[in-house]
This record gives sequence, structure tokens and C-alpha cells, in this order.
Amino acid sequence: MNVLSIGPAAHHPFPFRQIIDICVLGAIKEARNQGFAVHVAVEAQGPSPPHPDTITDETIEQYTERVIKWAEICEDYGVEYFSPLNEADYILHRDRAISWHAEVLPRIRGVYSGKVLARWSCYDKDDAEDISPITGGQINEAEAYVYRVRASEGFDGVMLDFPILERWQLKYYFNASKELEEGDPWRPSSLEEIVLATSQAAGELGIPIYVGEIAVAGTDPISGLTKKLGMQSEEGMAATEEEAAEYFEKSLDTIIPYYDGVVCTPWPGNRLPTQVIKEKFGELQ
Repeated sequence: MNVLSIGPAAHHPFPFRQIIDICVLGAIKEARNQGFAVHVAVEAQGPSPPHPDTITDETIEQYTERVIKWAEICEDYGVEYFSPLNEADYILHRDRAISWHAEVLPRIRGVYSGKVLARWSCYDKDDAEDISPITGGQINEAEAYVYRVRASEGFDGVMLDFPILERWQLKYYFNASKELEEGDPWRPSSLEEIVLATSQAAGELGIPIYVGEIAVAGTDPISGLTKKLGMQSEEGMAATEEEAAEYFEKSLDTIIPYYDGVVCTPWPGNRLPTQVIKEKFGELQ
């Protein structure tokens, strides 16, 4: 593994934002000491983030000022990669995030000389309201991901956060031809569909493409609750440690030939998935 991805806070109340800033700066310095490259994505989710529909222009300007401040800090510390907001479409909704990116990117480039990556969550209500030009129905995840890649023109790369899956979704994720089974709410796009479509779109733009986050719903070793990276999920939806290890192995086997890098997020203490990830990351350059 050769990159640390970390996020300073955008809107946390005093004194939490200041504490997080200190921790982020400490992590950047330690990464430097250990020879890691660093990716910084400003984090606006935090505890009780405002709903995208309630975010005012004033709040967006506050986000912008925090982003510019951190771009300046990243320049001072020689940080290699910077994203304006982590999952900007999750924070602002897709279309508003795209417009905001167009406004903030020139300001970032005015103070930061490293690589600027657009980082996306990849599916929200703007997508659900769109009509697919392929099927004539609601656009699927693969189409939504491609939309974001194409909206990243002008950036130095694009980073996509892949779905955090629950157990019932795994049978679709690695099978592009499987039909919807009775009792399941929908048939998600397979990983292969998403990877092939997005890597082609990034290639057409001539920019590198990365996975910003890949994870599976698991059991928190501390609380014992089934969670999706901090969010409590329905009982029985958690993958076992063995299933999680298989998930990461299959995912990385699918992604590595087409993408330029992957950020994995296993549950702390899950030794099997962590071991698989370490072995697979050894194949990445």
C-alpha cells in the first residue's frame, strides 16, 4: 500500500473541527515520515450533516472557503492528491455538485499544484429522476457512475466510491447476467458492468480513474452491531469475515486490470479481509 487517504472536517462544530484538523495534519506528517503519498478529501458528512435539500448558498460558500484553505495547506505540505469534497454529490446532490466543482476548481488550481481528483458517491435522487437513454427506465448504477466520470472533465483524475453492499446484493455484484430474484427490491449493476463502463469513459477523457472506497456491510467488532461503515444496517445483512474476504478478492481481481488504484475499507479487526487486501495491493503499481 502506498497512499494514505484522509479527510479534514468541513462543518463540524467547535472544538471538533479543530481537533480533527490537528489529527489530519499529524497523519500527513507521519505519512511523509513513512514514505506514503497522501490524498486529502475535505469531509462534509460528519455528525448530523445537513440534508442536501437544506444546504444554502451561504453554507456552500463556507465549504468553499474550507476547501481553499485545505488546498493551501496541502500545497505547503507537498500533498500529492486533493479532492474538493468527499462524495460531493452525496453532500450537495449530483447536479449542484457538478456546478460547484466548475466554480471551485479554478480557485483550487490557483493555490495548489498537485493532482486534483473529483470524488463521487455515485448515485442520488438526481439519478433516480433521470430517464435512461439505454433502457427508457430509471438509470442504473453503471450509467450513474459514467455520468460522474464524464462530469470530471478538467480534473486530473476521478475517484468513485463503490456501493457498500449487504449480503443479498452479493449474488448480483459478481454476475452481470443474473436476473432479478423474487423478493429482492431491484437488481444492482454488477461490478464488471460498472468497472468496464467507467474505465472506458475515463479513457475517453484521458484521465486516471480510482476507487475511493470499497467496502461491505460487516459486524462492528466493538459494538457487535451490523453496520455499513458506521451506519447501522438491518439484522442479518452483515457479511461474515469469510464472505468479506471473498468479496474483496473478487472485487480487486475485477478492478485492478482496468483502474489506476483502489482504496479499501475493511472493518478493523477483520483479519481475513485485511490479509486479502494486503496481498492484492501488492499487485498494484
